[in-house]
Amino acid sequence: MISGGGQPGGQPLRSAIDAGDNDEILGKVYDSHMITRLLEYLSRVKKHLALGSTGVVIRTAANLVTPLIVALAINRIVDRDVDGLTTASLLYLGVLLVIWGAQYLETLYLSYAGQGILFHLRTRMFSHLQDLSMGFFDRNKVGKVMSRVQNDVGELGEFLDSGAFWAHRREIPGHRPRED
Repeated sequence: MISGGGQPGGQPLRSAIDAGDNDEILGKVYDSHMITRLLEYLSRVKKHLALGSTGVVIRTAANLVTPLIVALAINRIVDRDVDGLTTASLLYLGVLLVIWGAQYLETLYLSYAGQGILFHLRTRMFSHLQDLSMGFFDRNKVGKVMSRVQNDVGELGEFLDSGAFWAHRREIPGHRPRED
């Protein structure tokens, strides 16, 4: 039983769920055990992560080639070389198609990975809730338990959709992250 008079009227807390928004009672910010559990979830979707990462690498390489093709086209314009300009234009169009395909690959497979992680997490959480004793639900407010479970999974889903898989773009010098 957690004490400390956290509830109105000075009553002691019966569990960490009754603690409300007090993070000191609920846990620390960085936990190495949580990181190893995250790696377990990531290992289940490593094929999707690999394919999505391949899309990232291909798209990045194609984006780096684009200015060179533009410079080539400008040189062909200055030299009045129509055949060279046509070649550069077709090459530029090809690179744009590669960028589109790679971004499609990236978005598709990283989304699959994120959804796979969330599915596995929801399944395990539901199974864990099913295994809890009736005494747990007597001691804790069921609405708070369900709200906590749904909110935590929802926050993780938001993180996977917007934060974790798009953070790599900020690491590339000179690359502006996509504005959604």
